[in-house]
Amino acid sequence: MLDRNQQQRAVIRHEAATGRISHRRAERLLAKERRLAMTEHRMARRNGGYLTAAQQRRLNHQETRLGHKIRG
Repeated sequence: MLDRNQQQRAVIRHEAATGRISHRRAERLLAKERRLAMTEHRMARRNGGYLTAAQQRRLNHQETRLGHKIRG
């Protein structure tokens, strides 16, 4: 999941740099991305360093929704 977070952050920055999204929107999207990463770390820490399958599905769903907001 962390690779996906980094990739989406790069896309957000690129979209803002090219003017496809406003810098304000980019900052909001980056904040959401950071919250998802923190949630992932918190979940893993509670489970001894691993995510359950249900947690992985939930985070994947949230990442997908955020990805749609970046490009849409």
